[in-house]
Amino acid sequence: MKISKSEIIKELSHFKVLFVEDEPTTRMSSSLILQDIFKELIIAENGKQAIEQIKKEKFDLIITDIIMPEIDGFEVVKFAKIHSPNTITFILSSYFDTDTLLKAIEVDVDGFLVKPFNLDIFLNTIKKTLNYKLQLDEEINLLKQYKEIVDESLIVSKTDIHGNITYVNKAFEEISGFKSKELIGKNHNIVRHPDVKKEVFEELWKTILNKKTWKGIIKNRKKNGESYYVESIVKPILDKNGNIKEFIALRKDITNYISAENLINDKLKLQKSKYLLTLVKIDNFSDIKLIYEEDILLKLKNRLLKKVKNLLKNHFSSIEEYWVKDDIFGLLIEKFDTKNLEEIMNVISNKVNNYPILIDDLEYYPFIRISFSYEGDLYNNALHGLEELSFSEEKVICANGLTDKKKQEVMKNMEMLKTIEYAIQNNKVISLFQPIIDNITQKPIKYESLVRIIDKNEKILSPFFFLDIAKKAGIYSHITQKVLENSFKVYKEKNIPISINLSPSDIVRNTIKEKIISLLKKYKPAKGMITFELLEDEIIKFPNIIKEFINEVKSLNVEIAIDDFGEGYSNFTRVADLQADWIKIDGSLIKEINKDHIRQNIVQAIVNFAKKENKKTVAEFVENKEIYEILQKLGVDYSQGYYFNKPLDVKDL
Repeated sequence: MKISKSEIIKELSHFKVLFVEDEPTTRMSSSLILQDIFKELIIAENGKQAIEQIKKEKFDLIITDIIMPEIDGFEVVKFAKIHSPNTITFILSSYFDTDTLLKAIEVDVDGFLVKPFNLDIFLNTIKKTLNYKLQLDEEINLLKQYKEIVDESLIVSKTDIHGNITYVNKAFEEISGFKSKELIGKNHNIVRHPDVKKEVFEELWKTILNKKTWKGIIKNRKKNGESYYVESIVKPILDKNGNIKEFIALRKDITNYISAENLINDKLKLQKSKYLLTLVKIDNFSDIKLIYEEDILLKLKNRLLKKVKNLLKNHFSSIEEYWVKDDIFGLLIEKFDTKNLEEIMNVISNKVNNYPILIDDLEYYPFIRISFSYEGDLYNNALHGLEELSFSEEKVICANGLTDKKKQEVMKNMEMLKTIEYAIQNNKVISLFQPIIDNITQKPIKYESLVRIIDKNEKILSPFFFLDIAKKAGIYSHITQKVLENSFKVYKEKNIPISINLSPSDIVRNTIKEKIISLLKKYKPAKGMITFELLEDEIIKFPNIIKEFINEVKSLNVEIAIDDFGEGYSNFTRVADLQADWIKIDGSLIKEINKDHIRQNIVQAIVNFAKKENKKTVAEFVENKEIYEILQKLGVDYSQGYYFNKPLDVKDL
């Protein structure tokens, strides 16, 4: 006679229950449900606590999580069955695979609960479990449910002792692209990827024919030729005499989660041979994603990979392919000669980059960069090689040793970061002041504040060594604040015009902007006594914020200089838009002006524009008399450089 649900609830109200769960949130939420059902609920936070409770007292029911530190749920159940055989035991888990079910059966678990804990499911499960003690049919019912759980979450197939497929579930059909009728009676070779070596399957068969379970990651091929990866468990099923009756294989699709780095590195660890790893980046992939639909993109990527792989086959025999990222694929080559590798890769690059790929009557011209490595940490070397290529005109790089080089750079940068932090914390951020000279009178009319830091050895370091690192580390604003304080203090004490470099990326920070406005209101400089120099290539990142800032500081008598004009993004219209008072001509134009008439013509054009717009011009990096005299002839108003003075300490002003 079956027990009804109402009888179950009544029965449970007399139960003493041990609930074992190590995850705090699950423990709390489940406990709130359970405490209203049972007469007494004891909670254990791990397997060790649970066993101590079982030693002390008897329980009607034990519900335990499986995965816990030190002692797992199976050990708890096993211990409970020895010390209290009549106790009902349930295991609680997010999913049940074959190994879990087999272990559960081995320790004689009475019931299974799937997370998250659900009262109705729990009541139904315990009802079935109790009824199981009355009739055998309930066991069959539970086994059907287990099968449903497995079928819903895993890719399942069965084969006979000859390796022919006898059953596949719906998930197998969906991932492989084959229908059940196309698979039944066939060997698993139908989905075997050619990249997977026969030795892998030899090991698999050797394991399962010895009545053991085989586990591993396998690369398979869909009906349409695409690759997919599965984490697999293959187990022999034995009859009552211990003979192999058939094999069951459970697989989990890990294609979207698997790391190409792990796959490649695992491969390298398992093999004793030397390998050549080639990473290929589709350089303009972000642009083509905006144009082509997903199906065309997929065709494009696969055809490009196939084209590169076929070109490599002209030189190498054993090649495995991996998609590393959306725009990067890897090719792992086992047998190779290091001779002429760079030449081979350049030939392949040219053959790909100079010829179109035809997709659905559309011609696509790819642009790829190739990084390869065959020594040391192949994967990270090749990845760092692609980074190097992104800042280069080159299309191919041999990346051997780049990982070690990057590590050394990181260590060097960390040392410099410590030096910067030391300087900030110990008032070692200082300003030197370089005169800006009137080209007619040759007398200083203004001083540019130049930041320096002093290290623990009292050595003065220029921005070349620390500026970029400070910006990347997000601590440059601390340096800016010190420079502002130093500069305004010198302006006040010496009563001399000061020019201060400002990074637009600092201006967008409210703390810096507020600091500047506060100092201007405090010192109330006369017009022309304070100039802010802004880098033009950074201005274009925040045009509206910078314009608003300029309007505000100009109302407080500040003048504006455009720094490094004539290099990079220089634009005459921007000078007018930003109400610039000064144009500082970039040193790249000045250094070689005595040897290059084109640079002279560019500087002349800047000077002509400035005079018409009533702007003052300053030439940076004036290193000798010859350069100075050319600047005079061209009509540049002011000069700055070592020909006149190096940056000076405050006491030397």
